[in-house]
Amino acid sequence: MIKYPFLCLVIVATTYSLLLVSCQKVINLKFQNGETQYVVEGQITDSVPPYQVRITRSVPFTDNNIFPPVTNAFVVITDNTGVVDTLRQSVDTPGVYFTQKIKGMVGNTYNLKIEVDNNTFTAQSTMPQKVKMDSITTLYIPAFKNYFVWPSFTNPADRIAYYRFDVFVNNAQQTNFFTGDNQSAKGLVYSTPLFGLDSTIKSGDTLTIIMYNVQEDIYNYFVALGLNKNGNNIPANPVSNITGNVSNIVGYFSANTIQTVGKRVR
Repeated sequence: MIKYPFLCLVIVATTYSLLLVSCQKVINLKFQNGETQYVVEGQITDSVPPYQVRITRSVPFTDNNIFPPVTNAFVVITDNTGVVDTLRQSVDTPGVYFTQKIKGMVGNTYNLKIEVDNNTFTAQSTMPQKVKMDSITTLYIPAFKNYFVWPSFTNPADRIAYYRFDVFVNNAQQTNFFTGDNQSAKGLVYSTPLFGLDSTIKSGDTLTIIMYNVQEDIYNYFVALGLNKNGNNIPANPVSNITGNVSNIVGYFSANTIQTVGKRVR
């Protein structure tokens, strides 16, 4: 078993979901082998730049939760409009590389290239259309002495859409992975509770949901991470959209929309 750090940034498999965090957390993943691997976490959004790519190395399960940053990478992101952006490493956070000029736009395709230690890794992601999140719905269930929570919005009727969610309760990020899709609910109001919250919800609590519209490969990646985290046996590493001349890489590069809605439970 190897431990991986995951960036605090977004899931219900089948219509439930599991959560990607926006601050750094540690997740125990049951992968096929125990070799050290590159871990890449990159995201382009439709919010104001800059955007970032984080590159670290995994550590053996028995080691401390100190994930060595990769500080010698050459990182470039290009888009279909001809922009070429060479990322600059953060002075304060080694292993985190920031864009300098590229902008995230719905419909644009972004290509990531990383050169490090004589290895080359590439990935491509196209930013999907945004599905507007309207509000947060809460429903108290006496039998559970808890609230069910879900984001409220209307699924598009003309296409399949994939979602990822970050959830905060009183500013504390929930550690599960939450995902969703509209394959069985095109044109209908989304009404799938986000099961697996760490916190018991009470009246007066403040809820925040960050919603990401993602591509299918990113959705599948986080569904697999969630299943792995929750103790299911996965015969292979979650399939990354990052490829290269070596196989010792995990992670994702995602071009996605982002939006945030909050609510106080009453």
